Amino acid sequence: MRRFADVAELTGGRFGPDPMALYEDWAVFTEFAGGVTATTGALVEADLGCPVPAPRQVFAIGVNYRSHAEEPGMAVPEVPATFTKFPACRTGPFDDIEIVGESSDWEVELVAVVARRADHVDKAEAWSYITGLTFGQDVSDRRLQFAAGGQFSLGKSHRATAAMGPWVVSVDKVADPDDLALGGSVDGETVQNGRMRGLVFSVPRLVAELCRRSCLGTSSSPARRLGWVSPASRHGSCDRDRCSSRGSRVSDPCAIGASKEATTMLLPLSPEPFTAPTGRDMLPSERRAFVRTHRTCVFGYPRLHDGPALSVVYYVPTDDDDLLVSTMAGRAKARAVARNPKVSLCLLDERWPFAYLQVYADATVDHDRELVVELMMAIGGRMSGEPLAEEARPIVEAMAAEEHRVVVRCRPYATFAQPLRHLHRNDQAEPITHWGSGALPWDAPDPTWAP
Repeated sequence: MRRFADVAELTGGRFGPDPMALYEDWAVFTEFAGGVTATTGALVEADLGCPVPAPRQVFAIGVNYRSHAEEPGMAVPEVPATFTKFPACRTGPFDDIEIVGESSDWEVELVAVVARRADHVDKAEAWSYITGLTFGQDVSDRRLQFAAGGQFSLGKSHRATAAMGPWVVSVDKVADPDDLALGGSVDGETVQNGRMRGLVFSVPRLVAELCRRSCLGTSSSPARRLGWVSPASRHGSCDRDRCSSRGSRVSDPCAIGASKEATTMLLPLSPEPFTAPTGRDMLPSERRAFVRTHRTCVFGYPRLHDGPALSVVYYVPTDDDDLLVSTMAGRAKARAVARNPKVSLCLLDERWPFAYLQVYADATVDHDRELVVELMMAIGGRMSGEPLAEEARPIVEAMAAEEHRVVVRCRPYATFAQPLRHLHRNDQAEPITHWGSGALPWDAPDPTWAP
């Protein structure tokens, strides 16, 4: 499950909830975002809105995909065919779009966000003026667009039709911004596929051309249409229309958006914890079963000045294999994870013969208040062996607030199974159990020889 960080919460209001304010102070924001490791909630992408909700101006470029012009025999333009889009047309990436009339179609756009003032910028420097890249949908009323001598802006600005987002990805997170692959699909069928190297006017040239005639900045959005959807898909209805891109890592800072919180599914305490085999190493699937069905661990994390710290804690696994640990925001565990996300959890089998499994994980600090309380309720049940009654929830909520509780969310990436080496009693003649073991990736498959 993907997580998000509430910028307003993490900065104590230094950056507010309005995305437009971030673009005004982009350099400071990106410096802050580069050090963020904590999250505040679970991400529901369907709740994301337009990441550039109120740009000062929008420049859209028509006939800018070479094959777009060549297929119908149109002349490749010598200057950008530029028009604007009216403010009322902007909408979020997952909002419903009403298709009006019988002459509407849609196409994928790549949108470049310009927050830095750009006036007479040279083409060679243009990329440094691009704040970030995002997706756009260009929904057009073709009849209106070509009526009365051509009304591109009016024909492409029906109310709430210009979907944008969900992310604005900073250019430094894109391997080759001049050759992104973009495409579109309708109900799973690919209807658009191309690359930016096929553009007539590249992003740097567009910035240079446009800022010779009009100053860009304060979150202007030059959009380049990539191409046309196939004629068979232009009309009618569809359940899902997707834009896609290859070549950027939207999980890295700085990708910005807005979201609401969602609930993480905590696994209940297993009545029968997995029992490690005593005559062989645990298989990868058995290691995962061990993790999902036990409840205690020794939590290890690096200290700032001394050796590693170890503390015995209860943990709760989730349905997507995160391991959750409760702590206080001011305690060493939370502070250490903020500095260095690498942690280890030595999971313990509390029964004889004693066994344990080492789990290596990347950790983040989660401030989601609902999750904090749910985790504390689940840990209370693990401590007592019975689920806590709902009557206990107000007490737990008050305790969570008073102690400033947070969740350390651990995402496993490897495990190490310690071989058993035990005698039940001093006079027992059976040999000590021992075999070779090693670290395995968390999602490793079982070997073909597995029993």
